[in-house]
Amino acid sequence: MRLPSHIRAVYFDAVGTIIHTAEPVHEKYAAIASQYGQVFDPTEIRERLSLAFRDEERIDCTTGWVTSENREEQRWRTIVSRSLPNLADLEGCFWTLFDSYGRAEAWCVDPVLEQLIPELQSRHGIVGVASNLD
Repeated sequence: MRLPSHIRAVYFDAVGTIIHTAEPVHEKYAAIASQYGQVFDPTEIRERLSLAFRDEERIDCTTGWVTSENREEQRWRTIVSRSLPNLADLEGCFWTLFDSYGRAEAWCVDPVLEQLIPELQSRHGIVGVASNLD
């Protein structure tokens, strides 16, 4: 791939572009919830997760996308509680999920980008990653 001469740099967003969850989020939520004694239909979790995520995105948009550790915790706590309603030990389940997504094994690199990024670098393009992922 040859970059046009006026392009001097290419930046990628990390989550959803370069890295993806290693397993479908709704399936992981169901598996973790089962460790806390409750069985959920992964399809229903996916639907609730989508709605909760959309609502949290709207909130973040209205506040200018300002983030902090407290906001991230609040955001994901709300998403988990709406995705896994009436879970007896929501707090424990939340922290298990939150901590699990903080580990490298929860993520995988898109195989296309594993080849594309070095190619862009070899063509003297500056390649970077922009992300608010901790």
